[in-house]
Amino acid sequence: MKLIRIIFILTLMQSILAGCMMQNDPIAVREVKIRVLDCTELDPDPIVASQKNAINQASYFDLYRFQHPKVTFELEQLSALNTDLLAAVNSANPPDLLMINAIQFQELIDQNLLAPLDPLIQKTNTDLESITPTILQALKNAGNGTLYGLAPFYSAKALIYNKNEFADAAIAPLQDGMTRKEVFEKARVLTKGQNEQKVAGLALGNSDLFDGLTDYVNAMQLNIFDRETYKMTVNSEEWVNVFKEFSVLKAQGIFPSMNYVLSGNAHTPFAANHFISGRAAMAIIDLPELNRLIYANKKYPDLEYIPKNWGIVSLPVISTDNSVGSNIQFEGLMVINAKSGHQDEVWEVIRSINSDEWAKLKTNSSLFLSTHENAISVIAGSQEYAKAFSKTMPVVFRYDPEQLERNDWRYMELRNIGRNYFNQVLDGKIEIKSALENWSREGQVVLVDIISTPSRPNPMSSY
Repeated sequence: MKLIRIIFILTLMQSILAGCMMQNDPIAVREVKIRVLDCTELDPDPIVASQKNAINQASYFDLYRFQHPKVTFELEQLSALNTDLLAAVNSANPPDLLMINAIQFQELIDQNLLAPLDPLIQKTNTDLESITPTILQALKNAGNGTLYGLAPFYSAKALIYNKNEFADAAIAPLQDGMTRKEVFEKARVLTKGQNEQKVAGLALGNSDLFDGLTDYVNAMQLNIFDRETYKMTVNSEEWVNVFKEFSVLKAQGIFPSMNYVLSGNAHTPFAANHFISGRAAMAIIDLPELNRLIYANKKYPDLEYIPKNWGIVSLPVISTDNSVGSNIQFEGLMVINAKSGHQDEVWEVIRSINSDEWAKLKTNSSLFLSTHENAISVIAGSQEYAKAFSKTMPVVFRYDPEQLERNDWRYMELRNIGRNYFNQVLDGKIEIKSALENWSREGQVVLVDIISTPSRPNPMSSY
């Protein structure tokens, strides 16, 4: 009965919301078919494509269809069309609305294939003030000041810290907007103990140190290779400095060991999480990890090692002269094809999905953060915890390793070559300069293969 009541209430809320949002809708009575092309799913399997269409329909378009019965959506997956992005956008029967990732966003902007949203915003008197300022600015920065797309959700990271560890070390708590150098200095002071008793100053994540380094250089827009020329760029003084900095920090012991057996609380429900297991005084986390910490405290209130007294602030910025501090991933990023014959109608869809009302209805059912700051639910009794994820300026993506690796497994191979040589540097088996030279040479072989054979089956795909 309780479940039935919940479903009834949600249905009633959607009905009320639909009525409110239709009152001044200029296309509520128009009959139109909008072609939607999702370019983010890469699996060519038609079953996967069909499933993704169903997910998109339910996640983004069902509510709009409920509000506008005469508007229909034709959903397609780029992976199922046997063509590339540019060809699909420029086809004789072009899609109207594109769902894309950050790299595709930049590529389409550079090719002048998207309709700018500013004229449509002015035409419909749309107010974007409720969108988190740093998120909106990042989208504008991608278009050199012009807004070409909006997204209802995003994922980002913040810096969490154990207040008790700070008090024991007699150092001031963290603050928003600190520099990386300041955080590393605090990490040195906070690091204490040995083996199972060790508490590291800072965890860059819960995987190996190279993944933390990847996030570190992404914010600096220090790329592994040039996306225009497909030439490796790691054999440079900038990369030498990064490897050198991380080698020194690792030698100082400020990062936790990946060997849980030698670490504290190795056989616990949260052994793989450095911060929840009490192995790190500070950690870079995302929203799911923060929710995991909150869950851990509720589920296991008697486990003393789980931090009870914690705070969360924005990621540290690169330097006092560079306010960029974070990488973000947009979820549901939508744009209008410049060749669409239904730009006004498509804008109404995007405007609705990125409205305050839609955000308040949908945000609690999402694993991501809402781009509307006032729609984000209170986390652990404080709205400020949620705001910590968006206080620093995100980087404008022109290179996204994770997205590239989802596009082609060989980009993962490219990064793993660097991982191997980075670990050899940390183990004292190779000099930094030689490691980067080797990575550059071997990585170039991979890039040549990617260029010469754009699509090659993953040798692990049959496992």
